[in-house]
Amino acid sequence: MYSQTERVYEYERRNNQTMNITSEGSLFNQTREMQPTHGNSQKTKLAMMQHMTKFNARFFSPPTECNGGQYGRDDTNRERQSLPTILEVSNERTEDWVAVVERMIYRYEITQFQKKKTTTRKQQDISNMSYKLYYWPGLPGRGEFVRLPFIFAGKPFEEDLDPKNMMSILQGPPQRGFLPLAPPFLRLPDGQLISQTPNIVAYLGSIFGLAGSNTVESLQINAVVLTALDFNNEIHNTHHPIAVGKTYEEQKTEALTYTKDFKSSRIPKFLGYFEKVDHVHVLTAQHGQIIAGNETSSGYLIGSSVSTADLTLFHIIEGTSLESKTQLRRPTGLLFAFPKTMKKERESKCYDRVFDLHENMRRHERIAAYLESGKRAPFKDGIFRYYQELDEA
Repeated sequence: MYSQTERVYEYERRNNQTMNITSEGSLFNQTREMQPTHGNSQKTKLAMMQHMTKFNARFFSPPTECNGGQYGRDDTNRERQSLPTILEVSNERTEDWVAVVERMIYRYEITQFQKKKTTTRKQQDISNMSYKLYYWPGLPGRGEFVRLPFIFAGKPFEEDLDPKNMMSILQGPPQRGFLPLAPPFLRLPDGQLISQTPNIVAYLGSIFGLAGSNTVESLQINAVVLTALDFNNEIHNTHHPIAVGKTYEEQKTEALTYTKDFKSSRIPKFLGYFEKVDHVHVLTAQHGQIIAGNETSSGYLIGSSVSTADLTLFHIIEGTSLESKTQLRRPTGLLFAFPKTMKKERESKCYDRVFDLHENMRRHERIAAYLESGKRAPFKDGIFRYYQELDEA
């Protein structure tokens, strides 16, 4: 039967490893400082026990047949080989225990160093990868809600607009345990896929600093984003009110009925809500308590800086500035789908903050450069469609 010290030496001999980690402040140096000057000190053993609990004493397991006689951990005797059991042996000299601890510390620090190198290598690999957005070609669509956080934050991303590549993912086996139902979906730098527009927007907001300054603001921003995307869905229903698989012409009568109600009740309801949100910002105090009626003049929907809520609403309202005569541009968004209706709403002066927010976002340096570059796909047969009979219904 090997003694405790002999097992460690034998383990090192078999693995043929040389240990020379003696950095200042390491566990090795701390242990050497505890060597007693006289005989076998119980106090020293106690101090050593405190240091040894910082790592797993797995080198004391006896050889087993299942591991070919190599010294390693025997899971069947895990409890018996626990650290307190080892230290209860009292017939070993203190000097032997110091040698044991030194060997164990060598192994521990080597392991930690190797783990650190592996982690650093993985981080470097991830940093060299990019986000990739999968969406339909030629349409802003819901993919634009995902693009805007990247554009505003100045973060790089790739786009794969090849329907074949997208369908191979949608119809193929789950990737890393996940299968998206429909675009847009985003591949993260580590290879993981995430889908659902509000889910992706919330994720990007959190990593790009577009999700508020605290938990409550983050939740409020997410609520506004979800409300704006509900509005977006109702806009889509104006031309496809009963079946997405049918053409507009096949449901034109129903579309006229739906749109008439949408213009008279739903547009004022949603714009009125966003106007109120922009007017009164509820801020949080300590312990998450809400201070109501605390008005600010930040000009943003929630908080004191741009968030994904502002970017999402911007894309929905996006269109021709009726006040700017120096900038000619093609109407988009609601102003593309319902130019006469939106002109009337703007002239009513009931939603000035909403339209001002849209103009302020459009003037932002990165947003303006993006729009002027022509990289944004034109609005045509996507969510926002212009039919004269619907605008005049």
